[in-house]
Amino acid sequence: MLISVIVPVYNVAQYLPRCIESILAQTHSNIELILIDDGSSDESGAICDEYAAKDSRIITIHQENAGASASRNAGLDAANGEWIGFVDADDFIDATMYEKLLAAAIANGVQMAACGYVNRHPNGTEEEILLTTEPARIDKETALEYIVCGGGFTPTVWNKLCSKTVIGGSRFDKDLHIGEDKLFLIEITATCENGAVYVPEGLYQYCVRDDSVLMQPFTPRRLSALDAYEKITARVAAVSKRLETMAQAQLVIMAASIIILATSPAV
Repeated sequence: MLISVIVPVYNVAQYLPRCIESILAQTHSNIELILIDDGSSDESGAICDEYAAKDSRIITIHQENAGASASRNAGLDAANGEWIGFVDADDFIDATMYEKLLAAAIANGVQMAACGYVNRHPNGTEEEILLTTEPARIDKETALEYIVCGGGFTPTVWNKLCSKTVIGGSRFDKDLHIGEDKLFLIEITATCENGAVYVPEGLYQYCVRDDSVLMQPFTPRRLSALDAYEKITARVAAVSKRLETMAQAQLVIMAASIIILATSPAV
């Protein structure tokens, strides 16, 4: 089965070769790597073209800077695979990640598989994050609960493999700067009637950066997190009242944290 791996690329020249090579080295070799150069001003675009010239499995798309959501959407529009994965350009993955996720999804008759991940900190320390220590089949409502509340299943797309069928016409909300992963994941998980499966291995290597969006001081862009949770609340309300209540509580927590951040003195 063909897996399309979508990688948004923006000014990550120092990390990009490691990311690309980890995807090309997958033990499941039937992959299509879609690199979306989002108007990079460094050598990232050239690096994408260099790798594409050497490996026919790579598709490179160059676009004017429009953000990660627009880049992922462009990748989804171009994807030919029966299964879809996402990797951030400053991270990398274990060589067996997609083979194991696909095998687990097929064996369990589900349309989404997730794995653990490793937090790699700038000081060299590593921390493996696992939801369980044994493989687990997760029903749809439980998976949605994990995503809403930020549990070990994680509200991110980068440690998931999803059937193109459940993604359908769903796309990332380009108006959101924070929470777009979570909203997209809620939308597609809500269509996974058979639930999901979890592989308890840290197969995704998440490289923590001091300059990431969530590490920055308050800006009005953070308010989009509230918009994201309002949309999430509306979406899960159609599944159950319990999930709606959980999402409303998370919206209150998010609003409080933004107020605290916005009113805290600059360091």
